[in-house]
Order: sequence, then C-alpha cells, then structure tokens
Amino acid sequence: MTKILCTITFLGLMITNNGQAQNKIYGGVKISPNYSIITDKVDKLKSGIGYGFGYFEVLELENKINLQAEINYVNNTFISDQSSGTIKKTITTNNNSIEIPFMIKYRPSDNFSIGLGYHLSFIPSTSEKTKETGMADSKIDQDGIKSNGFFLDANAKTSKAIIGLRILKTNKSLIDPLNSINASFYVGFAIF
Repeated sequence: MTKILCTITFLGLMITNNGQAQNKIYGGVKISPNYSIITDKVDKLKSGIGYGFGYFEVLELENKINLQAEINYVNNTFISDQSSGTIKKTITTNNNSIEIPFMIKYRPSDNFSIGLGYHLSFIPSTSEKTKETGMADSKIDQDGIKSNGFFLDANAKTSKAIIGLRILKTNKSLIDPLNSINASFYVGFAIF
C-alpha cells in the first residue's frame, strides 16, 4: 500500500509541476445512494440501498488531468437469507464507515471525466440483526475493520453540479465469504 501511495503522490507532483498557471481548484459537497452488493449469489444475499455524503476537492490541471480527494460518511445495508425448509432465518447487516478515496482522472472534454482511484475505508462498527422462525431476534455489534481497494469513476459536470457513477472493488469482502462490488451514483455541488 505504501508503494501505491508514493507512486500516486509522485505522479501528482510531477503533473502539478509540469502544469501551467491555468490550474483550477474547486470543491464542494456530494450525496450518493449506493447499491452495496453485486454478486452471483442473489438468491441468498440482497443489498439494501445505502447512502453517503461527503466533501470533495478537485485540482483541474491544464493537461486534461484531474486530481481528486474526498472524505465521505457511508452507510451500507446487506440482507442475507439463510432459510432452509420451514425455518426462515434472515440476517441484516448494517455498516457505517468513513471512506477516503483519491483518484487521478482524464478529461476528454471540459464537462466529462473518467478516472481510476484508490479507496481507504474505516468501518468503526458493524451491527448484525438476526430474525429466525420461532426464536427471539438477536443483535450483535462487532469491532471495526479496515479495507482498501480500487475503483473506476465517470462523471459529467456543469458549472455547479457533478453527476457520476463509481464502481468499487475492495480487498476485503464486506460480507464474508462473498466477494462484493459497490456501485454508487452520486451528485456533487461545487461550493467554491
């Protein structure tokens, strides 16, 4: 991970030093509904619609490259159906996390950009609620986990609004033992 961070920082500094005085910085707030799971086991696992909100800053360089960093609060909900026969068992998992994504993006036009980024996520706690036929509901709170991963991002912008889609694959499955991908649609508003 240290090598990745150093490489991205080095590339960012080189691009910034080679850029002209026309570089532009803007930032703002963003909100996003997200779909927490894309998996081939849809018969056993469903995603609730989560949400997120946060702050972003973009350095728009002269050579059609953007550097972007964010800090976001994100909620993800997963519903796992573990029923067999007449016994119905449903587990609802709720994750609240702080995410720090940063990326490098290419602008083919002034109003559209695509990019690749690296994502750090800190999940302070996870709560799990179990409902089972004939049993009392139970709830478990777990200690936090950390995860990281890469994501693809594409967005379109106007003078004040940004609309985009982000697909994230983490190194640690949010629901073990399944691998998952998070898809989030977001809207951002530039405030400066």
